[in-house]
Formats: sequence, structure tokens, C-alpha cells
Amino acid sequence: MAFVRYCEKHGWIDKVPPLEKLETRDVMKGRPITGEEFERMLKVTSKVVGHEYAQTWKFALQILWESGFRISEMIVNLLMIR
Repeated sequence: MAFVRYCEKHGWIDKVPPLEKLETRDVMKGRPITGEEFERMLKVTSKVVGHEYAQTWKFALQILWESGFRISEMIVNLLMIR
């Protein structure tokens, strides 16, 4: 919700849509990646997804890295601003 309110504040969306809070009982698996691992991942993005989609994927990865969102949270928020 914080991201959606941020988008509204900056005029990227007209209003905050009514949303229900996502509930989950899943616990984090594994460990957060390090900054070095993240940079390595960005470097090979185009090899994995292709040059045509690399910038879009790098943008999505940057959102995840900087926000701490789960993948499902990012997808829901991106769908809200479309």
C-alpha cells in the first residue's frame, strides 16, 4: 500500500484503489542476497531474458531490491498503476 500511496502522491495514478491486505503464513526461505550478488545478477540479465527485455527486467529487479517487496507484492502494485 505504501507504494500505491507513493504513486498517487506523485501523480502516477489518479487515486488509491480499494485493496484488501494480502495475508500469508509463508516464512522467508533462504537468505537475502548481497549487493555483490545483486550486481552480478544485473550483469547477466540480458543473457537470461534476452537483450529486448533486459531493461524491463532490470527495472523490476531494482524495484524488488530497493523496496524489499515480495515478487507477488510487486506484481500487484504494478498492475495497480497500469
